[in-house]
Amino acid sequence: VGATGWSPLQTDAQPPQGAPPHSLGAIIAGFKSAVTKQVNRILNTPGTPLRQRNYYDHIIRNGEEWSNIQK
Repeated sequence: VGATGWSPLQTDAQPPQGAPPHSLGAIIAGFKSAVTKQVNRILNTPGTPLRQRNYYDHIIRNGEEWSNIQK
């Protein structure tokens, strides 16, 4: 609730500006944004979030990780 990812105790700190342009994080963020907008347009629910705030996706890097997730 109201989390920004940076500590308010740091008086000269700047809030995070997002993923660097053209990075994997920026590409995924753009994809998620486009999907959310399209779903909201279809459902006529403008501005409704589809994903949990502060949730971090996990990239499955090999078959062992996939097996553990399946279990």
